Amino acid sequence: IGDVFENQTTLWDLTKSKSISEEPIEGSTGIFSPDGSTLLIYDSYNARSTPAFWNVADAAEIDTEVQGSYVNFNPENSNTLVIQFYDPNTGLSTFTIWDFNSHTQIGDELSYNYYPTFTSDGKLIIFGTNGVTFWDVDKNKMEDQALQGHSSAITNMLFSRDGRTLASLASDGIVLTSLDKESSTH
Repeated sequence: IGDVFENQTTLWDLTKSKSISEEPIEGSTGIFSPDGSTLLIYDSYNARSTPAFWNVADAAEIDTEVQGSYVNFNPENSNTLVIQFYDPNTGLSTFTIWDFNSHTQIGDELSYNYYPTFTSDGKLIIFGTNGVTFWDVDKNKMEDQALQGHSSAITNMLFSRDGRTLASLASDGIVLTSLDKESSTH
């Protein structure tokens, strides 16, 4: 259970209806790895804490060198993460791809404004500013063509359940893009 104002999370054992962590954990948001073996807790509000990884089986923290304000698991491979670091002094964001098992960065650091997230098949990372850009995870490179459609900065991106439609949101509206075709509708 996370508390965004206090920036704390408490781990609960639902079968016993009691806390399994002795003290609250720093961070207000939690997500499970796709295989359910790892819980990631971080501060989704304003990056006040370092991401913490927990082994679900024994509720023990996993020691990592991951630093960042936003982290997301690859939905097809729990060992691959995308990590964003936001610098409040410059207003710039960078992201990196990490191998969770070896605690090593894969490829170069990239600079972009929007929170990076994986496509539903885990093969691409999407990110954007006024357009949507795709990063090929296997090839470790940017796709040649970005999707356009916004005149203001993108604030959120979501995939449909089947992964075929991308919704990008900005102050100028919502753009729905079919990923089967290269057509967009507003």
